[in-house]
Amino acid sequence: MSDEHILRLIANSFSLKERVFEKYEILIHQLENARSFWSECYRVILKPKTNEIIEEIPNRVFIKIPKISTTNSTLDQDNDEENEKLLKKMCEREYAFNRDFRHVQFNEFKIPKNFYVEDYEFDKGGIVFEDLSGITYTIDYIPGFTEEQLLKLLNSLAGFHHTTLSMTDRIKWENYKNDLYDGDYMEMMFNDTSDIENLRPELFKGKINKVKWIFSRDSVERSLKIDKAIGMPIVLVHNDLNASNILWNVQSNEIEAIIDFQHLAKGSIATDLCRILTLGLSVENRRNNTEKYLKFYYDALSKFRNAPFTFENLKTAYQMQFPLANATTLFGMYYYYKMYKEDTITINGEREMAAEEILRRALAIIEEIENMEH
Repeated sequence: MSDEHILRLIANSFSLKERVFEKYEILIHQLENARSFWSECYRVILKPKTNEIIEEIPNRVFIKIPKISTTNSTLDQDNDEENEKLLKKMCEREYAFNRDFRHVQFNEFKIPKNFYVEDYEFDKGGIVFEDLSGITYTIDYIPGFTEEQLLKLLNSLAGFHHTTLSMTDRIKWENYKNDLYDGDYMEMMFNDTSDIENLRPELFKGKINKVKWIFSRDSVERSLKIDKAIGMPIVLVHNDLNASNILWNVQSNEIEAIIDFQHLAKGSIATDLCRILTLGLSVENRRNNTEKYLKFYYDALSKFRNAPFTFENLKTAYQMQFPLANATTLFGMYYYYKMYKEDTITINGEREMAAEEILRRALAIIEEIENMEH
């Protein structure tokens, strides 16, 4: 991305506008991040030229520019046109969220402060955030969350849901329609995920086709009908709560921020819970402790407000939403497996072990869905 693009975003972030360049030297550093599929990221240092202190101007900012990443192009070749359409839809969600909720204080759910949002067009677009890169870290997909981290994340998610439930009549729901997961997108997810049968036929031959129904073109409508039938409220759903989107404070090990709201949409409370547990935990831990973790979430939500549903409702929603919610999880696991195998990300520990564990978790999800009636 050109320096001109970055400088335009900087100028529009502060009341000084173009005069910011008279008072600050701007140092631009592109950040390498192979886990970023849909953006280029930059750290920009604003170095004062004088001793004058301007409170609104931070020392540095983090800028996220919409772009189909090299990682994405490498792993998903020959789909540039379709990916461009997806990128536009995802930008619309993330930009709407950062505008609509810029001044909202979520209960125990932290998001980075944003200074400016520019709509995505051919050569424009981006968000200017506070820079948290020096004080935070992320964990690897594998092994995923520790018990302590998981409980902190569930508590944070409960705070997010509480806030959206409390302001449901003020949310601009038209900005968060779940139209990203339309028929074409679901078909694309099925086709891509099916490729795992070719990569590891000894484990997956015929498996993905047996659960093809979870990638149905009407999955979003089915999901909403499920919750309505059992009396569950609609909330804003992050839809991508994997390990790389949780920033942990390097000193306190508390959650510093939740990031990447490109998949945000109205939907089921159970969706994010499914994503966290199936992708972020070992098969044994998830199967042995799902009810315990759901109860922890329910109690955390009840701490903020009287939950507008029973714990039994939540368990039913989790069970019934499990197949549809995990269509995106399986799709993601396919790509995480390829990333580990093709050495596009660096991890702590054995790469091969991590790749195999991804498949193990995916296989467990598929086998559980196979045993469900639909």
